[in-house]
Amino acid sequence: MQPGTSPKALIVYKRGAYESKAPGPAEGSPSRPNRVRTADALRARRNANAHKSTLDAVTQALQQLAIAFDVQYRDELADIQGYELVISVGGDGTFLETAHYLKEGHLLGVNSAPQESVGFFCKGHADNFFEKAERFLRGKARIQPLNRLELDINGVRQAPLVLNDILFANQVPAGTSRYELTVRKSREEQKSSGVWIAPAPGSTAAIRSAGGRRMFVGSDQMQYVVREAYTPPGKSYQFNKGILEAGEKVQIRSLMDDAAVYLDLPHRMIPIPRGAVVSVRNARTPLLAVW
Repeated sequence: MQPGTSPKALIVYKRGAYESKAPGPAEGSPSRPNRVRTADALRARRNANAHKSTLDAVTQALQQLAIAFDVQYRDELADIQGYELVISVGGDGTFLETAHYLKEGHLLGVNSAPQESVGFFCKGHADNFFEKAERFLRGKARIQPLNRLELDINGVRQAPLVLNDILFANQVPAGTSRYELTVRKSREEQKSSGVWIAPAPGSTAAIRSAGGRRMFVGSDQMQYVVREAYTPPGKSYQFNKGILEAGEKVQIRSLMDDAAVYLDLPHRMIPIPRGAVVSVRNARTPLLAVW
């Protein structure tokens, strides 16, 4: 942003600090054994306290910097407009959910539980947030463009833009996926447990575990990986995985009744009918992350 101007900010938070959780089963009830708090319960309480402390640090920093802000629970998000700086407080899940609704402006991820959460996209935390917000205010922040993917189904654009990954698969986890894969105008029918497609920012997530390649986070390339391919005896597939350049696309035609695409798992699922064609390519507008 331009030095000397004051942006309006939006804080997006996950459940845990501004809302109390519903009480669990009463002590001594059949569904709650009488025992000392478990390690999981202690961890949940510790994370909730850390989340509350991080939110307090973020709001106090914005007040000290005279940055006006609104606060929004992430499950109530709609299209985000009118904010130059959007701040997600939570982990990568909150960052990804927020990115779905942000077309313009900058997104700063703040990890509220850095001891428990990887927070790949979240470069902020309670101790460095003031510095990052101040640098943004002075126009000195590092801005990292992050490539996203756009998805069409039968030629109709679908929301949201995808930052982490897309999975085409059978809706039944143990079910076989049957489809026709098209890469660079060549087609191939396949059976597998699904197809991963990811932009560079998502290359360290599930697609890497499936055999994909880690990519430079600012790259405009994308990649696909066929997951657990079934190849009949004496046959091999031409397309198992690959890197595609900006402007190229992957197409998948469903050859089953119960297919779906999962966008930034587990945040969005779209059923895909038999014969429908899913097309994935680079989005025209990257996400502007404050790093």
